[in-house]
Amino acid sequence: MGSTIAGPRLLRARINERLAQASRLPIAMIVAPAGFGKSVALRDFIETSRLDAVRYDVPREDTTLLAFVRGLSEALQPVAPTAFAAFPAMQQRVLASDEPVRNLSDWFDEHLKKTVCTVVIDDLHHAAVDPNAIALLGNLIERTHPRIKWIVATRSDAGLPVATWLGYGLMDLPLGENELRFTPEEAVAAAQEAPTPVAPDEIEALRLQTEGWPIALAIALRTRTYASDLRTASAGTRELIYRFLAEQSFAGLSDDQRSFLLRSCVFPSFDSDVAERLGAGSDFIDDLRRKVTFLGLTSPGRYRYHDLFRDFLENELRRAGDAVWNHTLSTAGVIMERRKEFVDALMLYVRVPDVDAIVRVLETQGVALFERGETPTLTDALATLPEQVRGENASALGLRAMLEASRGRFDLAELSFGQAIARASEPALKSALTHRFAIELVRHDRDCVALLEPFAADPKVASSVRIPMMGTLATAYVRSGRIDDAKLTIGRAIDMLDSGADDDVRARLLQQAAYVFQFTNAGARARGYADHAVELAL
Repeated sequence: MGSTIAGPRLLRARINERLAQASRLPIAMIVAPAGFGKSVALRDFIETSRLDAVRYDVPREDTTLLAFVRGLSEALQPVAPTAFAAFPAMQQRVLASDEPVRNLSDWFDEHLKKTVCTVVIDDLHHAAVDPNAIALLGNLIERTHPRIKWIVATRSDAGLPVATWLGYGLMDLPLGENELRFTPEEAVAAAQEAPTPVAPDEIEALRLQTEGWPIALAIALRTRTYASDLRTASAGTRELIYRFLAEQSFAGLSDDQRSFLLRSCVFPSFDSDVAERLGAGSDFIDDLRRKVTFLGLTSPGRYRYHDLFRDFLENELRRAGDAVWNHTLSTAGVIMERRKEFVDALMLYVRVPDVDAIVRVLETQGVALFERGETPTLTDALATLPEQVRGENASALGLRAMLEASRGRFDLAELSFGQAIARASEPALKSALTHRFAIELVRHDRDCVALLEPFAADPKVASSVRIPMMGTLATAYVRSGRIDDAKLTIGRAIDMLDSGADDDVRARLLQQAAYVFQFTNAGARARGYADHAVELAL
């Protein structure tokens, strides 16, 4: 979700009116530096206009093309559910592509071809670390603007064809930092939310010292900072002003509150459950939010620090020393791992880096994460491991093989798969790696029947692994011309499915059944399997 601040909760009518005017055109943009209230402006406009929009708030961690695509396709689920379901397969094609932006533009365009909606993207600057992400969004907007409206908030419009959009009348001038600065009237209204009364001349002095910068003025009013105290800091950069005010706000909290801020700032966002695991109940959070302006409620029960203040907190945490920093990250990772949020756990462990914890997650969840399309996270995790671990650990070798195969380097992948399977001592891991290797063999039109048959016939193999292997074996039988064996195997696999099987597993097996039966005289049966698979995938 986007970075919002808790207060003051000031509805700025002129900003809403400006956004209402801009959003009459296909494209609207807010472009301003950090702390100018872009997210708050979006939130207030959406709420007051009752805009029914799809919203993607780009997390600070989504700095690659694939992370941006995954996040956008997930946000688009209410209007284009097939995109997110198809992302893992598309990811593998993109990794092996020489033109990822064009391929992804075509892919999104196909999934959105019948979609009419408004898409709001906040904090786009996080994705701008990868220029391809911005190029993709520009292409997507140009292809879809006749039926989809786009509202984008970012710190920079670099990489987007804004001049062209302006020239063709597709957008109004972006709402910028000068328009977002607090006016004297807005500063007086904001001061009414301060814990103690502030004299009008002091309000205006603070507004002038902060140059109407919304986040700085909000903190100054909340912490009862005087303009005379701010004068020295305001002679420096905007960042110096913010640090001065953040330090005043932080120093005014209790030890328990400061401790909570430092232990929770390593999470991109957190919910009430995480807060409770860190020892903070709802009353504690409510009291904290009354005292500070930088802890936003992004949805019921979910919180996020303003980006600038999160940076400040992480700097404070690092100043406590490497041992404290690493312990905080590892503790946060354990919390997310226990919640079965393995991607977030891995990202936290990578920042330490906590090699043992990374290996533990990769060994138990690596294959599943790969199949979900979490390639960027897995790539970072593997890169963090020492070379010896990458070369000897079966899970690390297997995941490296999967990533190499997805990038089109099957010769390297085949070698790593062989090493991984040979080193795998756990039957479940050996089965999973064998299945992934078989899938890649099928994709490269190589025979995998002999590889799969022993596992598919072994009742000791867990059904959660054995059934998918039988589905792959059935397709391999078709490629070998053994249609009867294919029909028998896919039929047995479908019969073995229990009522509690995941829809994804069921849909994949039915897709394989449809493939098998299209090579028989039972065309209607093949279509029935295919239709049912599509229903489950949506």
